[in-house]
Formats: sequence, C-alpha cells, structure tokens
Amino acid sequence: MSVRQNIITSVKSTFQNITILNGYNTDFGQKLYEWKHVDVASADMDCIILRDNQCLFVDPEEPDDNVQNRQWKKLTLQVIVVTSGKTSSETLRRVVADIYKAIGTNPTWDGNAVRTEVDGDEMELDQLNKIFGATIITVNITYVTEKWGD
Repeated sequence: MSVRQNIITSVKSTFQNITILNGYNTDFGQKLYEWKHVDVASADMDCIILRDNQCLFVDPEEPDDNVQNRQWKKLTLQVIVVTSGKTSSETLRRVVADIYKAIGTNPTWDGNAVRTEVDGDEMELDQLNKIFGATIITVNITYVTEKWGD
C-alpha cells in the first residue's frame, strides 16, 4: 500500500472514532465517506466526506542526508461536514470541534506523516426546502516517500 493510502486509511479510522461514547460532541464518525456526492434533498445528509484532492512535492523541512532518495510531499485533504435542520450552524460547530480534537489525537496518522496543519474552516448555510449547511476544513499533511514512490 502507498503512504498516501496509509494516511487516508488512518484518517478514516481516526474520524470513525468521533462518537459521543468516545467523548466527542457528536456521532458523525458513524457516517464517514470518501468522495461522496451529497443530494441536498436527501433525508440522510448528516455526514463527513473526505477528499484528498491535491498532493504536491515540497522542499524538505529538515536536513536530509538521503535527499536524493526521498521526496517530501504535502497532501491536501478536504474534510467536508454536511448537516441539515434548524440547528445546522450549531451542529456544524460541534462537528468541527470534534474533527479538530480527533486530528490532535493522531497528528502523524499512525506514523505515516511528518506533520499535520489545518488551514481553517469555512461554513455555508442555505435553505431550499429545508435548512442545510456545510463546512469545509482544509488539512495539509506532510509526509516523506522514497524517490518516485507514494
């Protein structure tokens, strides 16, 4: 398996722990998807969606005696939280807090990454037939692979 896939697997595993039973504010970890399209009219739209939509080569962040044989990469992950209902804005804030907490429990994604940084989050609320909202959290994960590996 590639390092990138190992990171995504670890992110999914970590986020699936987002349950009230595990000390979080919500149970959104029970509805976690990769690259899901959400129909706004759907009754079942409360979920977290992961999208690893960009991976860039970056300069080494620390001295690397083996720089000729390694590549440093920055994976950009969009964590999209979708919900509906009268308390959508409150729910979104609670889930965002849960996601930040979960990231803090495993910032190297089981040892596959050098570091994780969060750019922040952006919330949108709207109303068609019902109130719905979404938040996008942008997460940057830096990791190292063998030259031309992933």
